[in-house]
Amino acid sequence: MELKKITQEELDNMLDLHEKWLNDEKDGVQLDLSYHDLSHLDLSNRDLSNSNLSKADFKCADFSFTIFSFADLSESDFKYADFKYTDFRDANVRNANFSYSDFSFANFSSVDLRGIYLKDTILYEINLFNAKVDDMISIGNVGNHNRTVYYFYKEDRVVCSCFDYALKEFEEAVREKYGFEDEGYNSCIDVFEKFYDIHNI
Repeated sequence: MELKKITQEELDNMLDLHEKWLNDEKDGVQLDLSYHDLSHLDLSNRDLSNSNLSKADFKCADFSFTIFSFADLSESDFKYADFKYTDFRDANVRNANFSYSDFSFANFSSVDLRGIYLKDTILYEINLFNAKVDDMISIGNVGNHNRTVYYFYKEDRVVCSCFDYALKEFEEAVREKYGFEDEGYNSCIDVFEKFYDIHNI
């Protein structure tokens, strides 16, 4: 199915009507951008709760500081998009492509992330509390700052605050900074190595 291309002006009008709909104002219209081409457009600082963004093209779009609560983003293409400080809580993101996107400080709590594509994404300081993720284990309250450390063992990728390394690189960084004294990080490494070994048998 051919996607319908819309302009920034048309999009802004639709976003304003959706905001009215969310606030139960007269003439408000629920946002439906399914099967649209919105690549390179600006959707930042918007409340897109309960909107339909499925099966659309959002490559290189700006979603920074946007709210996606209960929105449907399934099967859309978000490659190279900006999701800094975005709130995904309770959104449907199944089978969406988020490759090469920036999720710095994004909130994925209670989101089902299974089946999505996260190739070469930036995951600095993300929140994955109660999220469901393929091939991932998380360990909380690690180190002096009580960080949560995530290990995507299918990709051999450790994510924690400013860390985004392969497990071996993560181990080297921990050893260099803490030596063998920090039991939290060293325990993480032991657990992650076991998952890596099991997965790669």
